[in-house]
Amino acid sequence: MLLVLVAPIARAADFEVRPAPAWVDRVPAPAAGPARAGVAGILTDHQVRVAGATVDEYFRRVRKVVSAAGVQNASELSIDFDPSYQRLVLHDIALVRGERGGG
Repeated sequence: MLLVLVAPIARAADFEVRPAPAWVDRVPAPAAGPARAGVAGILTDHQVRVAGATVDEYFRRVRKVVSAAGVQNASELSIDFDPSYQRLVLHDIALVRGERGGG
């Protein structure tokens, strides 16, 4: 099973859902590396765009669950942000089962 996520889910009122902005460079996900606690970290991507006084950040994580322990360890998603000065926008969350790949 391959777990692809951009940002973990917050309470419904705290985020928006829309496509990734055009300035984001979508990096292909490589093959899975070594696993820890049943989860292999495949890709951690952080991109920043500064336009005048505005700073936009894009985060992407791709993980592969490789055992039953990994299912337990990867079953909850969370993200820390301060809604008083930050905005959370989800672009994509995908759960891929089997050998379909992903990225």
